[in-house]
Amino acid sequence: VHWQRRSRAGGDEVRPFLLVSNGHDGKNSVQIMTCYHRVCCNNTLSMALGEGGVVHFWHAGDLVQNIETAKEKLNLMVAGIDDNLALFNAMRERVLTAEERDGFVAALTDYKAPVSQEGETGDGEKLERHEVMARAMGMKLNALMETGLGSDLPGVRDSLWGAYNAAIELCDYHLGARAKDRAGYLMWGAGAEFKKQALEEAKVLLAK
Repeated sequence: VHWQRRSRAGGDEVRPFLLVSNGHDGKNSVQIMTCYHRVCCNNTLSMALGEGGVVHFWHAGDLVQNIETAKEKLNLMVAGIDDNLALFNAMRERVLTAEERDGFVAALTDYKAPVSQEGETGDGEKLERHEVMARAMGMKLNALMETGLGSDLPGVRDSLWGAYNAAIELCDYHLGARAKDRAGYLMWGAGAEFKKQALEEAKVLLAK
């Protein structure tokens, strides 16, 4: 489902959609969530709009009540779309300092030390491997802030909007290569959690 509302932050077009996932295996429910499509690079900016961010219900029970509940939450989603498009524009106007940019990268690439079964920090080899991964992610994220898709649009490269989209591009195109279900990884799994963290870190910087 696509609305005609869209953000044009500095010529960077974003279109809002509703994503509907219908499970037919008895294990997964029907889910409806809000996502935004960044046209210049085909990124999907998925996010939750408070308590109304995701609608889900099963093919069982009181279907009439499920439908009424879905309508209420869909109304919340639609009401929140303009707020999020305004958020995107505010992020576009927020220029990051070098210190803020480094902090944003560190927050998204700071791997926790592995923990052994005894509850102690994992062995040196595992820890070193995690540190290498964190450094590689940080270097890639910094590179995408400079040369990622859409970074050449006016005012994007040094903005919070540019940093946020670099994180989304990192996730969509470079993380989760071993995931068996790539779509699931990006929309509901670890990739979705990474995107959520990127948005939360962006909101913290925007509030300063």
